[in-house]
Amino acid sequence: MFASVSARDLIAAAGAYDLAFALFHLGFPLIFRWRSRLGKLDPVNRAVVQTLNLMLVFVFAGAGAGLAAKPEVIAADPLGRGLLFLGAGFWLVRAALQPVMFGLRHWASKLIFLVFLAGAALHAAPAWP
Repeated sequence: MFASVSARDLIAAAGAYDLAFALFHLGFPLIFRWRSRLGKLDPVNRAVVQTLNLMLVFVFAGAGAGLAAKPEVIAADPLGRGLLFLGAGFWLVRAALQPVMFGLRHWASKLIFLVFLAGAALHAAPAWP
């Protein structure tokens, strides 16, 4: 699938992918109208949703910046390859959760499912020996 692309370029692309998801998650309050929807939750659950979302932004931004800034270091280091596999596992599990938690009836659910699978492949491909 990615045979003609260098590992360095794939790692940088994986970093950009993670950074894009950090930005996507920053937009959740607007995209999902949290002001009205989260107001229906009790204060603890409202705080949990917002805290988990901010922590995902933190993880995606950190992983993305590390991958995008130093792809040659990641490619040459066994620990870097392990981190890429960890990222692949994250996105693969997220893809597996999509049909269970959200279903695949709506076109957007199908699309995001495919985007998550692409993210798993994008992280795994440069880590494979």
